[in-house]
Amino acid sequence: MWHANNSRHIVEGLHDLGKTVICYMNLGAVQPEDCDFKTWYTSNKWMGPWYYDANFNKNASKEENDANLYCERYVDFTDPTIRNLMKERMKIARDAGCDGVDPDNIDISGIKWGNGRNPPSPKSVFEALTDLAAYAHSMTSTYKGYKFMIGQKNAPEMAKDLAAKFDFAVLERGLEKNFAQEFFPYFNLKKPVIDIEYPADLLNDDDKNQPCNLQRDSSCAVGDTKCLCRGLNAPLDKWTES
Repeated sequence: MWHANNSRHIVEGLHDLGKTVICYMNLGAVQPEDCDFKTWYTSNKWMGPWYYDANFNKNASKEENDANLYCERYVDFTDPTIRNLMKERMKIARDAGCDGVDPDNIDISGIKWGNGRNPPSPKSVFEALTDLAAYAHSMTSTYKGYKFMIGQKNAPEMAKDLAAKFDFAVLERGLEKNFAQEFFPYFNLKKPVIDIEYPADLLNDDDKNQPCNLQRDSSCAVGDTKCLCRGLNAPLDKWTES
């Protein structure tokens, strides 16, 4: 969605070709490269578990765990204040010309929150997602005035409940990981399901050398100069440069 907001001519060009534009949106996590990051940082809302820590699997290989080394922290959108910030992201996407959003990291009840904190319950997550769907549907797209759409990203265990609330689903590795069949509730309601696979032969060596990503060790402490993503004490302008 940030690319769409900063390059609206691309969205307009797609619409001129009669295409529907669905924009990626990170719903359950926040990263420093997000255009609204300053709001999260200055209001102390960027305080959830690191993506790596929340998904660490002691039974997995180091390579599998290291694949989650992102400069990204989860946020609890069952909190009304955080949910309102996410509604603002939806509005930005709509105003940028997106016809709907593809919200990622919705399964925040299934991760480790750490520091003795219990994860939000599946019921509270479902209620929050239902509220977000209602908000999305309260808007109309800027292209032909269609109802603004919201989709389910992954989280197969939620498909049976969300299919009636959401407009489509997007899966990552649904075939590889054998969970595509969990999304039949969408098919039964004649709603589209899109699967994205990531063949190894498409991997670019440069993908592992991008700034921030894959640069943080799980044992980094706050303020560690070798691990700036870990420390909230880093200068604010480091995270908010344009």
